Amino acid sequence: MIALLVACLAAGLPAGETEVRIHPLKSARAADVESLVAAAFRLRPDVRITSDPQSNSVIATADAATILVIEEMIRKLDVPKE
Repeated sequence: MIALLVACLAAGLPAGETEVRIHPLKSARAADVESLVAAAFRLRPDVRITSDPQSNSVIATADAATILVIEEMIRKLDVPKE
């Protein structure tokens, strides 16, 4: 997981108020959530979404306001399958 965070930070994101947040998932698969969230921000080069299958977590790197939107998306996507 540390290597993944280092890779996110080294990805050449713009300087400024960039935050990195790790979101452990309870129900959804991290790769599925990563795909959906990344697609929503595909036109934003300042946003990076990755996943770590071992911890079933999604890692988001973006500005503080965008992080809040991403967190809400992840909360809505991380629901048990019926």
